Amino acid sequence: MDRIELIKKGLVFAPERGLARPVAWAVRDHVDMAKTDVEIRNNPGENRYEAWIGDELAGFSTYSLRERIIRFVHTEVGGAFEGQGVASRLARYSLDDVRRDGSRKVIAACPFIKSWIKEHPDYQDLLV
Repeated sequence: MDRIELIKKGLVFAPERGLARPVAWAVRDHVDMAKTDVEIRNNPGENRYEAWIGDELAGFSTYSLRERIIRFVHTEVGGAFEGQGVASRLARYSLDDVRRDGSRKVIAACPFIKSWIKEHPDYQDLLV
């Protein structure tokens, strides 16, 4: 099936993935984060900060709590949102939240959070 036939059927060819997908997927894969509202919120029931775009979970950063310590364990972003700043927004919001609360210090076990703090020295005071 050539590209014109795919388009007529509401599909788009994704050569990087070697398949035809619905046009909606192609649009979603190319979300312009500068024009998209990303809502970051803490979900204490799941022990994670979450990034939401509309009603879709775009990413999360998991943590564990112990007395006066928050330990960031893992940060993950969905494939459609990778490379668009979602993880950085998660890092900034979660660390700002820790700072606002003022009751905990940070252990950055998550490689992404660790490198993000290294690149943003104004957050290093939060580290244990």
